[in-house]
Amino acid sequence: WTGDAQVFARAATYFSPWVDKFYDRWLYSMRDNQNIDGSYSNYYPMTGKPPYGFTNNSPGSMGWMEAGIIVPYQVYMQYGDVRLIERHYDSMVRYMDYLERNSEGFLPTSGGLGDHLALERTNAWLTNTAYYAYDAWMMSKLAAAIGRTDDSRKYAELYENIKEAFNARFVRDDGVTVAPYVPSRFMPAPEGVKPGDIVEVDTQTSYSLPLRFGLFDDSVKDKAVQHLVDDIEEHGNTLTTGFIGTPYLNVALSENGRDDVAYTLFEQEKYPSWLYPVLQGATTMWERWNSYTIENGFGPVDMNSFNHYAYGAIGEWMYSHAIGIQRDEDRPAYKHIILQPKVGGEMSFAKGSFESPYGVITSGWEKTAKGYVYRVTVPANTTASLTLQAPSVSAVKVLRGAEGVGPFRSLEGRVMAELRSGSYEFE
Repeated sequence: WTGDAQVFARAATYFSPWVDKFYDRWLYSMRDNQNIDGSYSNYYPMTGKPPYGFTNNSPGSMGWMEAGIIVPYQVYMQYGDVRLIERHYDSMVRYMDYLERNSEGFLPTSGGLGDHLALERTNAWLTNTAYYAYDAWMMSKLAAAIGRTDDSRKYAELYENIKEAFNARFVRDDGVTVAPYVPSRFMPAPEGVKPGDIVEVDTQTSYSLPLRFGLFDDSVKDKAVQHLVDDIEEHGNTLTTGFIGTPYLNVALSENGRDDVAYTLFEQEKYPSWLYPVLQGATTMWERWNSYTIENGFGPVDMNSFNHYAYGAIGEWMYSHAIGIQRDEDRPAYKHIILQPKVGGEMSFAKGSFESPYGVITSGWEKTAKGYVYRVTVPANTTASLTLQAPSVSAVKVLRGAEGVGPFRSLEGRVMAELRSGSYEFE
């Protein structure tokens, strides 16, 4: 399923140093069976006669079709191989042309699977538009990487136009997400509401996607973050998101200064949460938050996978924010590393490693009576920018590797420094 593939792509590249080879081969299937109108399908490989795919006119859902752009983007940023972009570029352009033909006023068509299996449904027109903008943003980066400067400018302009249309259609002045009401068996009409009437969306997914994709105008962004936090708290600090909302939720929170809420969700044990299935006996990721419960047994048998990795996309946040191994997208493949560990939650320590193209990056922190100790290894032929949570430069001590640490500077509860290759320990 392409939706599962795209939401998990970043996490997969953290987990395996060789997954780029798998994705490269899989993208051949996407190209071979791309629909003739430029759309992609909901899963690959699939039966059919190339170049028509399963049928001649059966596009998949937005959020699923995006795998044709998100997977190449994530693989390039993690591994730096432009050859994959060059092989897949024409296919991505055909998809962007398909979206343009099926959009009006920079708003794509509604419909599709939307936030599949969410406990609170989010208007699919809103999520489709958010993904259209993200597609354009990524295409601008990918085009620039292979020297298509005119295309890069075109897609950057398209992103700005979609962003403007998104805010005009889906965001109120108070930062609340809204959308025209569309009748659905999943979303009964509120009393007195007719099809087309503007109603509040106000779901976790309706905030996490546009926050992650940089879509909220600056005038309402902080308000949107607070609405997201309020919604999470109103639901007892549990998730209401589905397949396309869950992967971006914690990242959106951490990128907007709410690591505290991200950790609360990460460590939550009540239904629905990542740890709830574990307490029900899970040893794999499930398709549903309640695929099986000790109290009620098995969930709906018609669609209830017990080996369904999509919600495992939380692994991205664990790497990029909890232990803080982040890439510099201006210098792909970790030639320059951004280290931003977020110490928090009830855990006493967190540590991990990632095998980058330049070597193994290790990062980890351990809480102490005085605060915490942070240890990191920066591989040969790379540099890193480090950001630590600390009130001032005087609050940070270098216990190991001082010769490779550049001058410290502080800003708003953060202490920053540049690192050369080597192993370091800070307190």
